Amino acid sequence: MMKSKLFLFLATSLFAVYSIDAYAQFESERPDAYLEWLRETYSSTDTGVIRVVDAYMNQNPEKIETLTVTIYSEERESEGIIVELIETYESAGIFEGTMFFTTTDTSSGHRLHVIPGDLIIAEYTYSSDPTSNVLDTSVVDEIQITGIPSLKTQLDRGTPINEIQCPNPEHVLAERPNEKTACVKQSTAEKLNWTLIIQI
Repeated sequence: MMKSKLFLFLATSLFAVYSIDAYAQFESERPDAYLEWLRETYSSTDTGVIRVVDAYMNQNPEKIETLTVTIYSEERESEGIIVELIETYESAGIFEGTMFFTTTDTSSGHRLHVIPGDLIIAEYTYSSDPTSNVLDTSVVDEIQITGIPSLKTQLDRGTPINEIQCPNPEHVLAERPNEKTACVKQSTAEKLNWTLIIQI
C-alpha cells in the first residue's frame, strides 16, 4: 500500500513539473499567427469572410473568445474598419468574422466602401513577446475587388443564364448534374463531366 502511494505521489509530481515546464515554454515562445481571406476575389457587393489562426489567443479553453483585425483599401487606408472575429468553438484558437463590401455607402462598422479594382488588405497585429503589450508583429492577406457580382447575387437578381459572368476570370460557368450552376475551372468541370454553359 505504501509503495502504491509513493508511486502515485511521484507520478503526480512529475506530471505537475512537466505541465509547468510546457506552459512556461509556450509562454516564452509564442506561436506565429496566420490570417487569410476565404476567397481570392470578391465582387463589390459580396460578403467577405476572414479567418485568423492564433493558438495563443485561446486564453481560456472553456470560453469562446474574440480578437480584431483591421480591413482597408490600399488606395484609401484612412477609411479602414475594425472587424471582430469570434472563436469557432471554445478551444479552437481559430477565429472567423464577416464584413460587407459596398460601392454606395460609406465605411462603417463591418461595412467597407470599395471601388472595383481595389486591393483590400486584412491585417492582424499582435505582440510576439507574451510578456509584453507592444504590438510588434503583423500578418496580412490581400484580395482583389472585381466589378462582377457573385454567382449567387446574379442568380438572385434573375440574370439570364447565358449572361452570367464568373467573378474569377479563370473560371467558367457550368451546370452540375443536379441542374445547379457553379463557377469553376474548366479542367474541374471537364473532370466532373459538368456541362459548360456558353456565355455571351
